[in-house]
Amino acid sequence: MKRVLAVCAAAALLGTLVSCSAKSSAMSITSALDEADRYIAQGYPKDALKILSSCEKRILNPMEAIGVYKRYLALDQKKPAENVLKKNLKKNPDNLELNAVYVSFLKNSERSGEAFKLSKILRGTKYGGLYSELLFRSILEAEEDRGLEFYISQEAAALYVDAYNTSGDNAWLRNAALCGLSKGDYGDAAALFPGQMQSPSDAYFWALVFYDNKKYGEAAECLVASQEIAKKNESRFFYFISERRKVNAIETTALLSDSYTLMGEEKEAERVRGELIAALTLGAENQSGAQSGTTTSLLGTMYLNSALYAMQRSDDRAAYNTLTFVTQKWPDFAPALIAYGNFAYNSSRRVMDDPLTKSLRDAGVVSTDMKRFDERPRVSVSDALVIDRTHPQRQPLRRRA
Repeated sequence: MKRVLAVCAAAALLGTLVSCSAKSSAMSITSALDEADRYIAQGYPKDALKILSSCEKRILNPMEAIGVYKRYLALDQKKPAENVLKKNLKKNPDNLELNAVYVSFLKNSERSGEAFKLSKILRGTKYGGLYSELLFRSILEAEEDRGLEFYISQEAAALYVDAYNTSGDNAWLRNAALCGLSKGDYGDAAALFPGQMQSPSDAYFWALVFYDNKKYGEAAECLVASQEIAKKNESRFFYFISERRKVNAIETTALLSDSYTLMGEEKEAERVRGELIAALTLGAENQSGAQSGTTTSLLGTMYLNSALYAMQRSDDRAAYNTLTFVTQKWPDFAPALIAYGNFAYNSSRRVMDDPLTKSLRDAGVVSTDMKRFDERPRVSVSDALVIDRTHPQRQPLRRRA
């Protein structure tokens, strides 16, 4: 019995010693790497290399291997750095961190072919972006024409998502969303929304996705975020997003006002239109440079919507002023011509000649309604010639001088 107890005690002591030895080794490598960092910072590469060489023999886990590898790279010692990775990958062939680091090393060493083969293990993981990048690079280098169908396929969408998970760049998620949008899967595209928007154009894109998915509240939130992000860079109302794509406040405000309208928030829709129109009136339009045809059409539509809003509220003066401006600014804008014609027709047919009103007028009494009626702008029907937009020979609007 005593002999059995002695054996058990010895075994327990051995286990404790082994555990302490492993902990001591790990601590010593950590300290050694810290010392190597000091030598590197102070300009003593030879001393740092001696320490790293001794550390190689005592590496216990992949993270220590990566630590030694990084110091070798800091000293521009690529060969021993690669050897550390290769040696430890033999011990831990499925470790994602080691594989990801080695793939990056090969890629940066212009050994894309080797990197691509090794990167396949990373597909679908948090390091999957490396595989995606190398796959697209291999397609370009081989001048392989996979056609548009590949780049908007579900396979490509998965690659884009992997690239986003690795890089954190929302541009990859936008690519993935386009795969769904191209097939009419608006819900799938909206489900990829990252939550955080990185630029005005990024926010505008997701606003379009939500708008097409009939989620107008989410679209409005993205558009407000787009304006807020823009505030940090340039003017709130006009800003460049990139060399390729310009998104300005006209596009943003047009979509935002439409979103509010479709939510039944007419007052908010008019408010955002009014803010932009006020800024344009103050001369902010000059900051944007030449407007594209699309932008001009959106701007004209916003002015028209404001005029229609004023008409709904019986604010004839505001409606008249806005319609007059729109038809003068864009004389070929058929919806505005039609609205102006309707305004002319309605204003000419409104009369206030009942007996009571006549009696009050004869007595020199003018009520608030009568005063408002008297001040209402009137346009003769003969002054507004509205031609259907499909007419091949559209004529300009005619007005009395």
